[in-house]
Amino acid sequence: MFNKINNLIKDAVNELEDFNNNKDNDSIIDDNDHYKCNKDKDVIVEDNDHYKCNKNKDSIIEDNHSKLSKSQAHLKKQFKENITDYFLWNENEFILSEYQIKFKEKKDKKIIKKMKEAIEGDIFSIKKSARILTVMDIKIFKKVEPMELIEYNGYVKDDIKNDTKNDTKNNLLLIKLKNKKLSQLTSSFIKKDKNQFNFFYMLIKQLKKYKNYNSINSILLGIKSNKLNNTQLRKINKITKELQNINYIEYYKERNKNDRNNRNDNKNSKNDNVNKNHNDNKNDNSLTTNNYIFIPPIEIILNDIIASNRNENNKIASKRFYFLVEFFIQLQHQEFKYKNNKLEFLWLYQMYNTDANINIDDKKEIKDLYLLL
Repeated sequence: MFNKINNLIKDAVNELEDFNNNKDNDSIIDDNDHYKCNKDKDVIVEDNDHYKCNKNKDSIIEDNHSKLSKSQAHLKKQFKENITDYFLWNENEFILSEYQIKFKEKKDKKIIKKMKEAIEGDIFSIKKSARILTVMDIKIFKKVEPMELIEYNGYVKDDIKNDTKNDTKNNLLLIKLKNKKLSQLTSSFIKKDKNQFNFFYMLIKQLKKYKNYNSINSILLGIKSNKLNNTQLRKINKITKELQNINYIEYYKERNKNDRNNRNDNKNSKNDNVNKNHNDNKNDNSLTTNNYIFIPPIEIILNDIIASNRNENNKIASKRFYFLVEFFIQLQHQEFKYKNNKLEFLWLYQMYNTDANINIDDKKEIKDLYLLL
């Protein structure tokens, strides 16, 4: 996009230079070489011997100047529109960042400037990136609506752009798309520079502290799409086994227990001023490694949804759906204080603009695993 804009600017500059070079010449030749204009003659002789009155030189210069001014005005307008389009995308196509949401509400040019500054940075802060990916996942998981759980059956198209018949929200599909983009981004970075493996490997280890297995799984898929050396393979295989052997049911139960304890602490703190500081510390839901956020891979949740919706009259399936709804309700109580709008936009921008043709094989990962039963 920027290359296109730069080309437009170069064309305008070249046009201006040509105009300046020609304005003092004795002759002006038009694009098809049919007309020749000489400053000492009153007529232009056409190749087929038809005659037309010649404009004087000042008139020609004035006309060209007017055309150039209009061209420059059009160029500025096109540049402004392209800059805006460059930083914005449709909310039905991909997740919107806080910057983009604010810009749509306020149309503040300062936000465009902030977004431009953001993409000039890099994502290579392991702790900050792990936090922002976790915040990103929690935010979109919290947006999932009950009707999405009821209607999803595994046959819905993954292509959100073409899913125009479905009037319900597409948050489940947005999560899947975000995961795919994260996998493709990981794959692209490592393909360009093998040393980037170390960054993503360390990022996985940091994400484990936040129990963000959704992003971990996406990054793993991206890493595996590249050719790895033996040392890298051993590291990745070890993490993959850990991911497949996780008892997600226990994590789910432990999360619910912690959430209930935190809510009880909130109630008790109203009548217990002595332990106020203690309770404030326990109720701090900001992102820390001590107060983890449990985020299973979306594929596991979708397995639960499909199994439930395809077996509506089955008691086990009904129980599964009940716990699934409870799981999403519990997510609504999760709060977080960490914000980094610049890094959030940079990650989403990188994901959105990554090569969509990178093949990610996600069929063989985490199959036959369920979250609740």
